[in-house]
Amino acid sequence: MGIERRKHAKRSGPEESQLQAACAEALRSVFVEKQTLDRAVTAVLRSRRAWDPATRGAFVAAIHALVRSWRNVWTSAGFPDEIFLSPLACTKPRLEKICALFAGKRIPRRGANMPDWLNAVGRREIGDAWLAVRAALEEPAELFLRVNTLRAQPSAVLESLRNTPHACEPAGLTGALRVTGRRDIYDTKAFKDGWVEVQDVNSQQIAPFLDVKPGMRVTDACAGAGGKSLHLAALMHNKGRIVSLDVAGWKLEELRRRAARAGADTIETHIVSDAKSTKRFRGTADRLLLDVPCSGLGVVRRNPDIKWKLSMEELERLRALQFQLLRDYSQFVKKGGKLVYATCSVLPSEGEQQVDAFLAGNPEWKLEAERRLHPGENGGDGFYMARLAT
Repeated sequence: MGIERRKHAKRSGPEESQLQAACAEALRSVFVEKQTLDRAVTAVLRSRRAWDPATRGAFVAAIHALVRSWRNVWTSAGFPDEIFLSPLACTKPRLEKICALFAGKRIPRRGANMPDWLNAVGRREIGDAWLAVRAALEEPAELFLRVNTLRAQPSAVLESLRNTPHACEPAGLTGALRVTGRRDIYDTKAFKDGWVEVQDVNSQQIAPFLDVKPGMRVTDACAGAGGKSLHLAALMHNKGRIVSLDVAGWKLEELRRRAARAGADTIETHIVSDAKSTKRFRGTADRLLLDVPCSGLGVVRRNPDIKWKLSMEELERLRALQFQLLRDYSQFVKKGGKLVYATCSVLPSEGEQQVDAFLAGNPEWKLEAERRLHPGENGGDGFYMARLAT
C-alpha cells in the first residue's frame, strides 16, 4: 500500500470495534448516568491508558460529535424522536447500534438538533439571529491558550512548541494562541512550567474588560478554578491583591495549584459558606468580577452535553440566582469602583436584561460599556460582559 493510500485507509476491524465500545460506554455515562461529558471522557481514557495519542484523539473527536448531534444520531438510527432524551430508552443495544453506525463517521444534519423547548426560547429571545447562533453551536470547538506573561512571552511559547506535535499560531488577540496541532497540551513543558493556560479566545477578553491596574484590590466573586483570577494577576503584573471567592472548596484548591504553577502570588482564596462569610469584603474592592453561574449555552461547542441536560426550570433558577448575585456582590465595590458582570450564555435574559433590571433599581450605578461575543466569533465561544461604574 502506498503512502497516499495508507493515509486514507479505514480503521482496522478490532480498532474500529474498540472505538465503538468506548463511545457506547461514554454515551451511557452521559445520557443514563447523567455524568458530564468531560467526566465520561476522562473515565474512558483512564481505563485505556495503552491507547496511543492518535487513538485517544479519535475517540475524543468521535464522542463529542455523537453527543453534539445526539438527536440526529438517535432518529437516524431509527429510534422514536419523542424518547431521545429518556434514560430508560438508552439501552445497551441501542447505544451499540448508534456507535456502529456513526462513531468516527459522518453524521447526518437535519432540523433543530436540540430540545424543542430550548429552540423555542432561542427564537423568542434572539429572533432571526437565533438560526445563525444555533448553527455556530453545532460546530466543534477550537482549542486556545492564554500566554501567562508572568512566566513567558508569546514569542517564546510559539518557539518552544514550533517543532512539536502541539504547534500553535497567534489567534488575533494579544497573548492568545490557537492550537493547530495535537490538543493534549497538558503534557507539554510550556504548560507544566506555567507559561500557558487553556482558555477560550473570547473568554480571554473578560479580564481586560475589568480595566484593572497594578496595586488594585480586586474581587473575583465566582472564581471557580480561577482562570480569570490568573489572567487578572498577569494584567496587574502580580502587584495588588486578588480575592477569589467560590462556594466550592475543591475548585479553590485547584486555583491554588494553578496559581503556584503560574507564579501568581497575589491571589488569596476564600470559601463562601453563607452571607456572614463574605461580610468583611463589602466596600473593599476597586474592581469586582462577577462571572455568574449560567446556562452555559455560549460554550455548547465545547460542552455539547449542556443543551441536552438543561431544563426550563433550571434556566429560571439560574436567572433568579444571577440577579441575586449581582445585587449582593455589587455591595463589595468601593465608591468610584467598577464591576464586570459576565456570562457564557447566548440569551439576553441572562445578560442584557439582568443588567437593565439591576440598573433600574440601583441608580447609583451606570453602564460604562457592554460587549456580546457570539459563538464562532474569533473562532471562540459565546459571552456577554457589561462594565458598570459607581
